Amino acid sequence: PSWRYFLQVRYVQGHQVWAAGRDLKAGRLIEFDDLLSITITDNQHQFFNNLKDLVGKRLKQDIRRGKPIDQNDIQYVSKQFRTQRSYQAGEKIQIRDLNSATYDATDAEHLSVWPLGTLVTSRALPPDHILNSSDLIPADSVVVAKTNIVRSQVITSDMLMMEIVPTNKINQSALKQINAATGFEATRTIQAGTVISVSDVKPADLVRKGENVTLTIRRGALTLKVETIALEDAKLGEQVLLSNSESGKKIRGIVTGRHNAQGLK
Repeated sequence: PSWRYFLQVRYVQGHQVWAAGRDLKAGRLIEFDDLLSITITDNQHQFFNNLKDLVGKRLKQDIRRGKPIDQNDIQYVSKQFRTQRSYQAGEKIQIRDLNSATYDATDAEHLSVWPLGTLVTSRALPPDHILNSSDLIPADSVVVAKTNIVRSQVITSDMLMMEIVPTNKINQSALKQINAATGFEATRTIQAGTVISVSDVKPADLVRKGENVTLTIRRGALTLKVETIALEDAKLGEQVLLSNSESGKKIRGIVTGRHNAQGLK
């Protein structure tokens, strides 16, 4: 032909999104069969391109077939946790003691997923209070001094207790079991209510030279207890040389506790 026609064109990137595969009513929980993958050029809206983000969601309004589904079409819901009683600051709080229900997600501050682990309250809370993330603090059970413990004193279990303490007040070396301090010697004077750390204790001489020691000897079904005197210092699990209080005979035993030892087999 003697003529030519010039057409200006431009390339536009397409986007794969999910649209309604059929007419859908408001309130419907979206299923996989309700959806259709289409290509669009409009990337201004918050359309869904990930199927997992859409299936199981509830529609807030009617959607006609072929229309891409965006964030405004979805009814977002969240779980809220409500107190049944008042709480003091620092008090342990558990999910089983709360009321929970599902609501429209209108407040991002409300706690919607219960955190793992032990939790305490960050402040005093009234009854019927909807919990926010800032109301809770992670906590852990640690060993705390029940009474004042003097430096070099051998620690017994009745001097200790387990207490739930916010993790921001616990150092990494805090003891988590009472038996981790029982039978040990205090390296410093520890005030009642203090969290006990590894550096606060050291292996103690549970048997000290000159002290009376009860030696337990077992031979089959027979158990014999002998009163002895320690001839040297010894820690838990160490051998100690003892002297029979009556005969003066020397015998070795294994330290099993404060003023107690067990005969060697």
